[in-house]
Amino acid sequence: MQNKLFAGSVVSDAALGDRQIRVVANSGKSDRVRDVLVAKGCKLDNYLSNNIVLADHNPQCPVGNFAPEIKDDRVEGVITFAPAGASAKADEYCALYKAGVMKTVSVGFREIAAEPIKGGGWLYKEWELMELSCVAVPCDPGAVVTARSLPGDRCNWKCGASLNLPIAEKSDWDASEAAERIFAKAGFDGDNPDVAWARKGFLAYDDANPRLKSSYRLPFADVIDGRLTAIKDAADADDMIGAEVPSEVLKKARAVLDDYEAKMKDGKNAPASKTKAIKPKIKGLYDVACLARLLGELGCLQDSSVWEAEWEQDGSKVPAMLADALQSLADVFLAMTAEETAELLAGRDVEVIPVDLASDDSLTDATKRMRAAFRKSGRMLSAENAKCLEKAMDCMSKAAGHIETACGHVKDIQDRAGSSDGSNEPGDSDELADVELAGEIEHRKRLAMALALSPAP
Repeated sequence: MQNKLFAGSVVSDAALGDRQIRVVANSGKSDRVRDVLVAKGCKLDNYLSNNIVLADHNPQCPVGNFAPEIKDDRVEGVITFAPAGASAKADEYCALYKAGVMKTVSVGFREIAAEPIKGGGWLYKEWELMELSCVAVPCDPGAVVTARSLPGDRCNWKCGASLNLPIAEKSDWDASEAAERIFAKAGFDGDNPDVAWARKGFLAYDDANPRLKSSYRLPFADVIDGRLTAIKDAADADDMIGAEVPSEVLKKARAVLDDYEAKMKDGKNAPASKTKAIKPKIKGLYDVACLARLLGELGCLQDSSVWEAEWEQDGSKVPAMLADALQSLADVFLAMTAEETAELLAGRDVEVIPVDLASDDSLTDATKRMRAAFRKSGRMLSAENAKCLEKAMDCMSKAAGHIETACGHVKDIQDRAGSSDGSNEPGDSDELADVELAGEIEHRKRLAMALALSPAP
């Protein structure tokens, strides 16, 4: 099998996808060794069943596929690189072509019919295309254009910086060297880099191509003792102006730096030395869950005290005291949830759902109360979850009705149990009257109907 190389300049073509480039595989012109491959003599039948594209003619490095066509006495078509993340080599070559660094390709072919050209070289009248390769060395100076989509056409720039990194001072800090250390720690030299971890150390990154190193801009952190650590005074205004990312992303990046500067002024996360970092905030969602359990138990206790006060008619002050404690603990729960949730979501690009379900007249009061609780705690209730809550509330309402019916049957049994012969009327003071059982059933009924029937706050 022989190889032929062809060069070309790059033009923009918005019709091409993020992983596509248009190339001329065979120009039909004489190359530097005076050989000519006649485009109309190219046989594509076998190649179309295995239209492979290799890196540097290495059969161990497939990077994509080629859709060829014979047009205007040349062979041209579109190369589609493997999906992002499928191959580190494919990601690398795709980025090089998109950036305009590489502009050449090479055909691997099998001779079918050829004759010598007077003065040197061979005229290949018929030849079979075996493979197409991405290469860096051109052979034909007169090859036609390679096309690619405009850089940044399909970018999705975001601010990926974490707000909870420890802080350190480093007088000899270098941005490019720090970026390489972050990439190395995240495993970008392998096939499955930890992009979620890597983006925490950059003020901007392209979410459309997260596996490419070129998708990360404005590093403000470094890897110190194996940990990602923010570096004091790592980024300045001049760096941000030349970053070539959307202004709204730069605005968020500036807010991240302002946040770290505020921590430094308040003494939070202040660097103890030039290399020693301070621990980040603790994300205490487990503590939030514990507090939620205590809040629920206190709510049940308050309901029980109200029922007991109504039953005993003793004017007890305990229900009101427990209600005050319940309100205070609820306020603590909401504040703690909002604080810990904000710390958890910081730097994770979590988008708030824009639909305001609280304004939907079709929702019940109970669902609106749940919606309000979610909003206070820093989360928004999605439309799908709202529908699930509506169904749950409907089931609970039906269950409450069944419980009420069942309680009626139990009451009949209790009334008949009021005397040994079952003849006593309800309210008779027979010793067999099970007052505690009746109270327990009434209490359970109250708890089952509490969520569905409680008044709106």
